[in-house]
Amino acid sequence: MALKKNLFYNLLLSVSQILFPLISIPYISRVLEAEGIGKVNSIDSFTYFLVVVAELGFSTFAVREISKLQSDKKALQERTNQLISLHIVSTLLVTVVYTLSLYFLWLKIQSSTMLWFSILFYIGNVFNCEWYYWGTEKFKYIAIRSIVTRFVGLFFIFLLIKLPSDFEKYYGIIVCTMMANIVLNAIQIVPNFKPTFSNLKLDFKKCLPAYLIGLIHSITLMLDNVILGFTSTFVAVAYYGNAVKIVRISGALITDLFAVFFPRATILVHEEKQEELNSLFEKTIQLIFLFSIPLSIGLIVFGHFFTAIYFGKTLQLVADNLLILSAYPIIKSFNYFFSRQVLLSHHQDQTALKGYLLGSILFVVGCIVFSYFWQDKGCSLAIILSETMMLVYFYLASKKWLAQVSFSFLPYLSLALVTAIIFVGVKMSVQYYLPTNLFSLLLAIFLAMFLYAIYLFVILRNQFAISLLSILKNKLKSN
Repeated sequence: MALKKNLFYNLLLSVSQILFPLISIPYISRVLEAEGIGKVNSIDSFTYFLVVVAELGFSTFAVREISKLQSDKKALQERTNQLISLHIVSTLLVTVVYTLSLYFLWLKIQSSTMLWFSILFYIGNVFNCEWYYWGTEKFKYIAIRSIVTRFVGLFFIFLLIKLPSDFEKYYGIIVCTMMANIVLNAIQIVPNFKPTFSNLKLDFKKCLPAYLIGLIHSITLMLDNVILGFTSTFVAVAYYGNAVKIVRISGALITDLFAVFFPRATILVHEEKQEELNSLFEKTIQLIFLFSIPLSIGLIVFGHFFTAIYFGKTLQLVADNLLILSAYPIIKSFNYFFSRQVLLSHHQDQTALKGYLLGSILFVVGCIVFSYFWQDKGCSLAIILSETMMLVYFYLASKKWLAQVSFSFLPYLSLALVTAIIFVGVKMSVQYYLPTNLFSLLLAIFLAMFLYAIYLFVILRNQFAISLLSILKNKLKSN
């Protein structure tokens, strides 16, 4: 029962992470100018990346350490003190780099207000301690706290952001929302905190592998806006940043669905149950194709239609980036599958690390070079290039454990072709008979997905999709 409740609250948290940005983005896109949005995206990405660097990647390690001590309050408090102390030391070490970087960021942004908000979040994050609540399985608290603070933040966005010059207020709201979470976390932990550095060196060594993977992986996730901001313009950052938010949200919808397969794969590897493991791999591949095909084709077909309504006229060029990034959901999902579910479940951490390092180097070089010539579109091309090369690397590295997996790609090529025909037909019909507005966009998306489902379940009678639907029905009945 506790597990089901935790899954429920974690689902609420995931939905809120997607829903609140989708509500705020159209409003912000229409009120703030592209340059203001670009400045916010740049400094937000920069600060968050330095926060990740300062965390030493010990969040996963800390969750595991805390979860083992739930029943021992004294040991739990002592371990919590050690982990917070480690975070303080790591933050102090990174502060030198952070301070030097602020100078160059100031030259580009020219806003002392935004820099002070950045400093506030950087320092305050020392006492975030989100890992403590995950380790003690307080998922209800995490979900309710996050939803409430996001709702308050959304309220103030609509209340205070009225003019293009309000981009500083917008970043202030983002930071204050995150700081509200940090303060609520710290209230319950800091009063009992006593600095202790007895385990510092050992904990650092334990964190190092996860730190390197997390740090390298975060380069493409957090430094893209920063690099583009320095090599191009903040207008380009706004075009690219909004496009990449959409594709990353869509990609996360897929990876979150099969994230539950990873622990199961790890167990099957440990128990040497190869047949069950192969079956799990086959199901994951099918799941990726069934969800990523309509997402990627939808970005291609509805990209300009969606951008005109969702982002408004000032950000119409976002559509060009959506077209370039349309393959992202498929490529990213398979990268996640090969690197995490195949390689990491077989304890190939070093191999996965090399793949992420390759992708990060290609992205940084590609982003600098391509954005010089093609600005925001160049950065989008760099992401697709780096993710594609990572996919090739991870696939070749995973072939050893996929040799016995039985799977054919041909049915999904035909599914992609039919899906494209359906989506194009729906778009042309809706735009011919209806004006371009929110209603016509929602109607087009609904009709496209409805016809896709009809083709998948009724005409193709895809057994895997039918089994997923059956599982969902049984879960709803049982609840």
